[in-house]
Amino acid sequence: MELSAVIGFAAGFVFIVFSVLLGTGFDVWLTLKSFFDPASILIVFGGCAAGTLIAHPVGDIMNAFRAARKVFRPDARDAGAAAEELTRIARLARRGQILRLEEAAQAVDDGFVRGGLLMVADGAGAGEIRAAMETAIARTDERHQRVRAVWEYIAKAAPAWGMIGTLIGLVLMLNDLTNTAALGPKMATALITTFYGVIISHFAAEPIAGRLTLLNETETGLMRVIAEAVADVRDGRPPRDVEERFRDAVKEKAAV
Repeated sequence: MELSAVIGFAAGFVFIVFSVLLGTGFDVWLTLKSFFDPASILIVFGGCAAGTLIAHPVGDIMNAFRAARKVFRPDARDAGAAAEELTRIARLARRGQILRLEEAAQAVDDGFVRGGLLMVADGAGAGEIRAAMETAIARTDERHQRVRAVWEYIAKAAPAWGMIGTLIGLVLMLNDLTNTAALGPKMATALITTFYGVIISHFAAEPIAGRLTLLNETETGLMRVIAEAVADVRDGRPPRDVEERFRDAVKEKAAV
């Protein structure tokens, strides 16, 4: 569980709700009446949904919403487990036990690590291994970019749809200026759409996109360290050197 994300979203929700209740004297009914407007919800949420469907394939949108859970519970690679696996297999490679090397590689849970080690067992060169693993890293980064692009689009579109709702509300209000008693409520309804749009953008979509960017940088950085470690195994470096270089590289990435 990513504690900072949980605390951040919980605190933001509490601050917003408390400030709204404070402004209405903690009158729950007045709060709901003032800040819940079905027409505004339809304009902002419906407009965002429609625009997102136009801008992005359905598969990317579904992946984006599935990826949002990683903000709270990231599926990080286990660097410690990877170091142990690479060190153990480096010993087999050092001894020239090709058959056992292939069996050990097949038993590795991490598909990225397994793919690189199977190339070692097949006798691929270090350059070929690096190129293949770098291609896998690039594909992972591209997939993550497509997911982030959905949230980045929503972050930009939500305030715009909020403004569209405000303009619609103002037009309706100006067409009925003779009804002075209704001017205040109509103005409030016009403005509430902007409120919805800003909340969606700055409290949900933008933070999620930012966190996914950080997670992607962490994952691809570790993948590059793993790729170099697998190449070290292929080059026949001593197991202790492989382990130390791997752990040092992971520490450097974590310190940045």
